[in-house]
Amino acid sequence: MGLVWATAGVVFQIAGWLPSNDRLRREAPFIIAILFLVHPCQTQAVSYISQRFESMATVFYLGSIYSYLRGRISPSKGHKVLLYICSTGFALLGIFTKEVAATIPLMILAAELIFFKGNRRKILVILMVGGTIFFLLFLKLVRTDLNIFFHLQPFLSQSHDGDMITVKNYLLTQMRVFLTFMRLLILPVHQNLDYDYPLSSGLFSPPLTFLGALLISAAFFLIFKLRNRSPIISFGLAWILITFSINLAPRANVIFEHKLYLISFGFFLILVNALFIIVRQRPLLLKLLVILVTALSILSFLRNQVWKNEITLWEDVANKSPYKARSYNGLGAAWDEKGGLTQALSNYNKAIAIDPGYANAYNGLGNIYNRQHDFDQALSNYNKAIAINPENIDIYINRGICYAQHGDLIHALSDYDRAIAINPSYAKAYSNRGRIYLIQKKFTQAILDYNKAIDLDPAVAAVYLDRGVAYYNQGNFSQAMMDFNKAVTLKPDDHFTRIISELTQAKDMGQSTHKVRPYINLGSAYYQQGDFIQALSNYNKAIEINPGCADAYYGRGNVYSQLGDLPQALSNYNKAIEIDPGYTDAYYNRGNAYAKQGDFAQALSNYDRAIEIKPRSPQIYNSIGNAYTKQGNFDQALSNYNKAIEIDPGYADAYYNRGIFWGQHGHLKQAVTDFTKAIAINPKDGDYYYNRGFAYHQLKNYNMAEKDVNKAKELEEH
Repeated sequence: MGLVWATAGVVFQIAGWLPSNDRLRREAPFIIAILFLVHPCQTQAVSYISQRFESMATVFYLGSIYSYLRGRISPSKGHKVLLYICSTGFALLGIFTKEVAATIPLMILAAELIFFKGNRRKILVILMVGGTIFFLLFLKLVRTDLNIFFHLQPFLSQSHDGDMITVKNYLLTQMRVFLTFMRLLILPVHQNLDYDYPLSSGLFSPPLTFLGALLISAAFFLIFKLRNRSPIISFGLAWILITFSINLAPRANVIFEHKLYLISFGFFLILVNALFIIVRQRPLLLKLLVILVTALSILSFLRNQVWKNEITLWEDVANKSPYKARSYNGLGAAWDEKGGLTQALSNYNKAIAIDPGYANAYNGLGNIYNRQHDFDQALSNYNKAIAINPENIDIYINRGICYAQHGDLIHALSDYDRAIAINPSYAKAYSNRGRIYLIQKKFTQAILDYNKAIDLDPAVAAVYLDRGVAYYNQGNFSQAMMDFNKAVTLKPDDHFTRIISELTQAKDMGQSTHKVRPYINLGSAYYQQGDFIQALSNYNKAIEINPGCADAYYGRGNVYSQLGDLPQALSNYNKAIEIDPGYTDAYYNRGNAYAKQGDFAQALSNYDRAIEIKPRSPQIYNSIGNAYTKQGNFDQALSNYNKAIEIDPGYADAYYNRGIFWGQHGHLKQAVTDFTKAIAINPKDGDYYYNRGFAYHQLKNYNMAEKDVNKAKELEEH
């Protein structure tokens, strides 16, 4: 805001608009800065993290123009030189931020032609030469090839499914984009992160193309027509056209609102100058400005509400671009991130229905099916995605993870190799391949890959932990400890610290229980992180060291249960119980595995054995209640829920399950009471609110039902 204010101020000063002691000349630049600040079209450049480069480029751009103009009118030669150096420095910084910086010399030239009269030949020659050098430097640094304007091969548009971009239709489309930009600055409604914007096929197809071209032509005409009479308006128009001109370089996305961030400065120069000229009465002008700022602030607030999270943002996009695959893919990814897998699947499938060749949607489906341990469906979708886009490294990474979790390490390695071949600077590909080598006990190769991953991205704690494990297995304990300590520094987690302490203590011990314990804890750490392959690897190592370790079999059983391999899970729980017949948790989880298989008789048998050993466990009574419910033995189910609550009156799940029981039997008020108790204990579980809302709805208390459903959705989004 400060640079907007300062640059507007120097423009008004140079233009000689009103005497220097007139309040209006001091107030106008401030008003421009306020309008720039509150306009809703700025939302995307500020809220969209990856496009904050746009706001950074605007800082450098304004800094360069301000420094040049201030130097141009400075009476001190020393100040002139210093300010010109600053202007050049800002311009060079802009080169590394956004390509719009290439237009800075042109903007300075426009300022010279509009604001400064008299003999300017020397300055103009310097500007032309310097601008040419700057532009060539820009082309070199950002590796831009001007041949794209002359020998461009058609490529797929990301702004409208199925369109192919050529130089001709892209330039014609930009005529309409210019019109859209001006409409958004004047009437900022129907904003959209991802416009569905078909290409123009001719000057009158659609007719708005011609209207946009006419508007640009009119702006060019007015720049020259008004440069003596209204130089500020002339410069504002030049600012708009010059900063917009960079959009004429063909790109896959023909329109993005964040491009307006820099363009809007010229618009506000024109708007404020015009208002001050047209509205002569100060009180009326003040009222108009207050109304304008208030209206823009409200619209900006409403637009920022859309940006409050990924789901609300992409829902807005899907509503405004309902025939665009990327809209639903974005919404699917947002729901996927929040754990709403049903909604994610639905939206990915909508994206594919619109565009069966949309690789990212297949990739998203593959990720969901992989987490659900449906490996065949996951691989099928990854294969489709790769067939469509064989150069997308993320799909190879995801398919590699899927193969690894399925135990197919050869194909996993092949996918990571392919990802590295496509992009040798992708750290995740090396770290994932290193993990496969670690599982295969190829420790030297694993370390080489971890070294590369750390070189590329030195801030990932898990990579240091994995490399430490590789060094540890090689017997290189000093290097291992260095890596473990680095992992703890990056992620100061108590669990990591305890593992490292145990590894340090165990390194000099023999084949004892003490040496097994670190691997069990590493397995537990990876299990909690959802990295089941590494968890399995560590439990296997523990069993290799001590085949009589019940905890290792128990942990491995939990991994197999999560992977959906219930026979293997049961086999490991059986082994843990064989070694330790008093292992309560092994009986309990074996019961859970039988319950997943639908064998509730066996589940109850194991729960009963667990409760004999640990008779005060509310979790076991709660699970017994669930099993009896599935069997239809409702009296026993209720009795066990009551017992769980009697043992632990603060156990929310028991109230929740008893509430479901009451609801199924028509006792809706009792259901509401139990759901309310569960919510009081754990107010962060959306399922509690959903089910209470459903009970309220059946009781015809629609107001409370709506509140609970909305609360559940809010929790699901967060």
